[in-house]
Amino acid sequence: MDDRFRPRHLAIFFSPIGLRGRERLLLALARRLLADGHRVDLLTPSSAPWMREALPAGVRLIDLGRWWMGREGRRLRSKRRTYLSVLPLAGYLRTRRPDVLLAASIPPAITALLARRISRGRTPVVVRQSNTLHVPGDPEYGQVAPRPRDAQVRALYPEAQAVIAVSDGVADNLLRATEVPRESIRSVPNGVDLPVVKAAAREAPTHPWFDDGGPPVVVNVGRTVSKKDHRTLLRAFARLRARRPARLIIFGKDGGEQQALEALARELAIADSVDLAGFYTNPFAHVARADLFVLSSISEGMCNALIEALACGCPVVSTDCESGAREILDDGRYGPLVPIGDDASLAGAMARTLDAPLPRSELEARAAVFDVERAAAAYAEVLLGVAAGAALDDAGTDGLSASSVPDAAADDTAP
Repeated sequence: MDDRFRPRHLAIFFSPIGLRGRERLLLALARRLLADGHRVDLLTPSSAPWMREALPAGVRLIDLGRWWMGREGRRLRSKRRTYLSVLPLAGYLRTRRPDVLLAASIPPAITALLARRISRGRTPVVVRQSNTLHVPGDPEYGQVAPRPRDAQVRALYPEAQAVIAVSDGVADNLLRATEVPRESIRSVPNGVDLPVVKAAAREAPTHPWFDDGGPPVVVNVGRTVSKKDHRTLLRAFARLRARRPARLIIFGKDGGEQQALEALARELAIADSVDLAGFYTNPFAHVARADLFVLSSISEGMCNALIEALACGCPVVSTDCESGAREILDDGRYGPLVPIGDDASLAGAMARTLDAPLPRSELEARAAVFDVERAAAAYAEVLLGVAAGAALDDAGTDGLSASSVPDAAADDTAP
C-alpha cells in the first residue's frame, strides 16, 4: 500500500468566528478524512455551541481554552485567545503527537509554529494562508496595510512543512514577502458549500427594496473596513445613479467605516438610494435577486463573497485586487475587472453589466468549479502527502489552482 494512504492521525487548529466559509471547508475536510479511515482532532481556543452541533460524528473536539485566557467574546478577543493557547497546544503536540497539524489562518499558524518549537516535537505543520501580506516597495502589494504580525510570519513560516495558499495571488505574495521555498507552497482555491448557498438563496428576501418593484438593486457583502474600499463603491454608484435610477445595499457588520460612509453618501447626494444594511443572517436570498454584485476591495485573499454571488446567479463586477478576483472570474470572462480605486471605471463596468448581464447558468457553472468538496479533497492530499514525507510535487494536487481548473462550461461537476 502507498504509505500516503495508510490511516493517519491528523489535527486541525483554528480560531472559529462563526459557521462561515472557512469553517465549512474545515468541516468538509474532517468528514473526508474520517471517511477515508483517518483519525481527526479539531483544536480550538474556544468551542462555541454551533461548533459542537456542526461537528461530524467521529471527530474529537479539543478545547484549548484555559481560565486564565479570559472570557470568550468578540473576534479580537478570539485572536488573543488563539495566541494565548500556545502552551496548551504545545502540550497537545508533546503528548498526542499527531502525524500532521493544519493551522487554518495566520494567528493559528503563528501559534502552531511556536508551539512546535516549545514542545520540541516533530509534528509537521501545514499552514493555510488566506491573506496577502504587505511587501514594502512592491508596486503590486505595497498598498496592502502593514501589520505587526507580518514580522512573525516572515520569521516562522519557513519552518512550516507546507503552505496552502488560497489563490495563486496569495502564493505569489508569500514568495515575495517571506523566505518560504517555492516548492513548499501549493495553491488550492477556496471552496464554497454550494448546496448551503443555493438553499439559502431560495429563501424569501426580507429587505423591502426587493418587494416594491423599484429600480435595479446593486449589492455588496462585506464588513465596512478600509480594505473593502466602500468609498470608491459609493463614488462609482453616484456616477451610475447620475445616469440611471438604481439603489445600493451594503450587507455587513460595521468595521469602523460606517459613519464615514453614511457621511459620504450624504455628500454625494445618494443617501436616499443607499442602505448600509448591516449584518444579515442570509444575504444570499438578496444577492440571488439583485441585479448586480460589486466587489470594490483593495485587497483580498480569495473572496468567497464573489464566488457565492456567482453561485446565486448574480452578475458581478470586481476590482482587479491583488489576488483572487482575477482567478475567480477567469481574467474577466465571468465579470469585468477594473483597477482598484478607479470609481469612473467601476461605474462604467456596472452600467455595462446591468445592460448586458451574463446568463445565470454560466455564472452558476463557474461557481461549481469552487465547490467545497473539491477543495477538501485537495487539502487532504496535501496533508496526507506531508504526513508520509512526500514532496508537494508528489501530493497529487497539481492542476487544482483556479487558473488551471477545467472550463466551467465543460466541467462535469457543473449543474
